[in-house]
Amino acid sequence: MSAISNNPDFRALMTRHLGWLADCERVFGPTTALQCYGRFHATDAQTPDWLVIGPPRQCYANSGRQFLSRVAAGDDTVHYAEGYAIDLTGVPVPFEHAWLVNGDTVIDPTLSASRGYLYFGVAFDTPFVMEALRRTGRYDGILTDGVSMRRYYGTPELFERGLRNPQRDAMPAA
Repeated sequence: MSAISNNPDFRALMTRHLGWLADCERVFGPTTALQCYGRFHATDAQTPDWLVIGPPRQCYANSGRQFLSRVAAGDDTVHYAEGYAIDLTGVPVPFEHAWLVNGDTVIDPTLSASRGYLYFGVAFDTPFVMEALRRTGRYDGILTDGVSMRRYYGTPELFERGLRNPQRDAMPAA
């Protein structure tokens, strides 16, 4: 990870933001899931040749389409991820976002300057994403779909089944 994305101030901002949101959840939900299973993702890798940057403000659709194209190409190293990103060069406000990962390295089909962002989220297992897409028929996100979140993966045990690397990493204190 770059020195700027390792900046403890930005990491603390993300931690405080998620803590505030988790306080609003009465049951296991998207923010609680991120607190339990989320991790920071690196942005230092070279952009892959196959990456096509999609339209702005359509991160779920852009990431979903690129993910499906990688699955169709037989690439099992790329996974779909969701969580929050922070612009490290502008106003540092966390926003909900979707991207792809190879290992823990970000591949962002929406933000062309992904190295200027800090990413915190979870990467999902391919069959889980495929099932979520089959159920909804659209690219609306997994964590942002409250109905599906409660119905299909509303407990830590159910949610954990869908993760690429289900390690409980307690969110560091702010």
